[in-house]
Amino acid sequence: MTYKELLRLISKGENEQLEFKRTLASGVPQTICALSNTFGGKIIIGIADDGEVVGVDNTDDALQKLSDLVTSIVPPVVMKTEIFTIDTTSIVVIEVRRSNRLHSYRNIAYVRAGRNNRPISPQELLAIAGESLMVSFDMSQTKIPVEQSDKDLVQEFFEQRAEARGVKLPKKLQSTESLIQLGVVHQERQRNLLNSTGVLFFTRQPQDHYSSACVEVMQFSDDSMKELVERQKITGPITRMVEKTFDVLNRTNPRVELILTGRLKRKTIMLYPELALREAVLNAVIHRNYFDSGYVQIFIFPDRISVRNPGAFPYGVTPENPIHRPRNPMISTLMYELGYVEKYGSGIKRIMAEVKQSDLVYVNYDEYVFYTEITFTRKSEIPGVDETDKRILDLLRSVHKSSELSQALGLSTPTVVKRLNKLVSAGVVIKKGRGKSTYYTLPS
Repeated sequence: MTYKELLRLISKGENEQLEFKRTLASGVPQTICALSNTFGGKIIIGIADDGEVVGVDNTDDALQKLSDLVTSIVPPVVMKTEIFTIDTTSIVVIEVRRSNRLHSYRNIAYVRAGRNNRPISPQELLAIAGESLMVSFDMSQTKIPVEQSDKDLVQEFFEQRAEARGVKLPKKLQSTESLIQLGVVHQERQRNLLNSTGVLFFTRQPQDHYSSACVEVMQFSDDSMKELVERQKITGPITRMVEKTFDVLNRTNPRVELILTGRLKRKTIMLYPELALREAVLNAVIHRNYFDSGYVQIFIFPDRISVRNPGAFPYGVTPENPIHRPRNPMISTLMYELGYVEKYGSGIKRIMAEVKQSDLVYVNYDEYVFYTEITFTRKSEIPGVDETDKRILDLLRSVHKSSELSQALGLSTPTVVKRLNKLVSAGVVIKKGRGKSTYYTLPS
């Protein structure tokens, strides 16, 4: 970190990844532990809460005391220290890396909550342990007998895999042996039992065993989230669940009518790229933390769609560095074999490519302690919309009849109606009423 970067950091004040401390007197090891368990971050010793530089009297003593304090953090954290001088005053910067292990200080594990640290609750322990230790849910054993698997689902799986990947069909499609070879059945005391992946893929209602293994879709009329238009809880075997989710998104995805540059032709497409949404749903269902009690949730607003899944990115994985490190390797493998996954580690790249090609929306990722969210937001500029269309959009704040718009613009009513219909198709204008009672408004 450079001197300029340090000053810029201090000027922004404390946040979830930055804490100021006057001294090493209290709270430093808890903060180191909390940062390591969440997003990583920095602690600056010698800075007051309000950003005033108070300095460290003896940096050698401070570093020795820090070394003594962190010995009580188990397992040891990865961090580095730097000493900077501001004017004539020395400060110590501690940089803590996000860890893929769960750390505790004096037998208490901490996480960041805004600018504070808090102990994790017993209910959160399993979820964060799954994140930090990468405990594999999908290979965990159950007590559910293989007889509870559905033979039709088993046959559908092998037939779809054969079509998608050219894998030879088992001699006995619906046999227990075929599921054992697939790796979704284990034996215990001469009993054949499904593992968690077997339950998700091959039982009719996996949610009877894993109640949170579902997708919840909520559509709102505005940003306040007070007016719920529609709410669906989608359940069933994992493959049918994602297909149902695709259907819901395709139905609610606005259609946009583009005017092809230099031509008189029009082209109707989905506002939010269909393949990008599919990848977002697949990533959420495949890579979610199944130890967490939350659902995969999809929020549909007038100007954006967000897909939220329980679980932060695995350690070392970011949208900029989408390496293949699956949280649920068996689920990931089976979805690949069925053709849902095109190439390992390609999901985020494919989303970015589809969004770039569309040029109608932009996308961003947000990572929190216990969940990750990807949001597709429509751009304010719509292809094929010219200055006259923009004037219509401005006038619609106060004028709602086509005849009134025609008079204000100095255009014929049929011409205005034609433009209004284009804007309705683009999803930026709402048409209400019929016949002479027809009027137009902007979305809420």
